[in-house]
Amino acid sequence: MERNIDVIRDINGNQIVVINDIRFKGKRNIDWGEVERYLKQYIGEIIGVFETKDMIYIGSDLPDEFTGSKDTARLKGTQANAAQGIPEMIEIAYNKRFKENMEKKHDANAKYGWYRYDSRFALPVFDNAGKFCVTMYFV
Repeated sequence: MERNIDVIRDINGNQIVVINDIRFKGKRNIDWGEVERYLKQYIGEIIGVFETKDMIYIGSDLPDEFTGSKDTARLKGTQANAAQGIPEMIEIAYNKRFKENMEKKHDANAKYGWYRYDSRFALPVFDNAGKFCVTMYFV
């Protein structure tokens, strides 16, 4: 699938993944099934984190985890469109830290916990007429 993604640096030298297209429109009415289908293209990929040299495997649980998370409910369309930049967001990830598993539901896949990273991305914002207004920046 064609993607329009750039990795840039902000004034402080921090890397940001800029997702130039809004593929999933409708902030309140996102078709999460479409987002899940889109995410399936990443299954089986192995992506390296530049900072730590860790290799991240994208498993078959990504589409469901990504579209069904608490963050997804909070971020709505932002989360859906962030899906387009997952490979680049993994590559520029920083601040690796371990998080202990505190919920029974994770025992099958992350019994002892998992590593978390931070990453930055930006999305364009358009007005009702489809005219570009501003780029929103997320950490």
